[in-house]
Amino acid sequence: MSGLPIRVVTFSRHGSTDEVGRWVARSLAGLVDASVYQNDSTGDPETGLGAASRVVVGMPVYANHWRPEARRFLNRCASTLGQREVWLFTCSLGGGLDDLDHLEPELVPVGLAHFGGKLDWDRLAVPERMLMRALGQTSCDRRSRADVEAWAASIVRTAALT
Repeated sequence: MSGLPIRVVTFSRHGSTDEVGRWVARSLAGLVDASVYQNDSTGDPETGLGAASRVVVGMPVYANHWRPEARRFLNRCASTLGQREVWLFTCSLGGGLDDLDHLEPELVPVGLAHFGGKLDWDRLAVPERMLMRALGQTSCDRRSRADVEAWAASIVRTAALT
């Protein structure tokens, strides 16, 4: 199983989803060739895919929607991703997988997961703090590293069967 190429691509506004992506990659380390590519809005989105035959894509959810750049990445790279095994995960303080119906038909994820999110006041812009305060939110971290690691183990089991 060593050397099985899996690329973890993350989109993150404040770094919490990137951190979960690193947890996934570390959980896969030693079992697969896992690397994290933190995508941004510049350059060719397919650059982050490399030669990996399997891809894990992580994105945060705000106001019940995936980050626009993550949705654009999935749709722009749908034909390429459709030829690979793809797992998707979301992180948020609320729901997470509501945007699946916006995926291109050729992109059918092998696995899906939603993990709790993190709200760090120190990383928020002033308007975001005002909104969170109005919503009664306080700093919190609802992510579970154990849940992330268990999901990563399921990726290895699924990938080994194909």
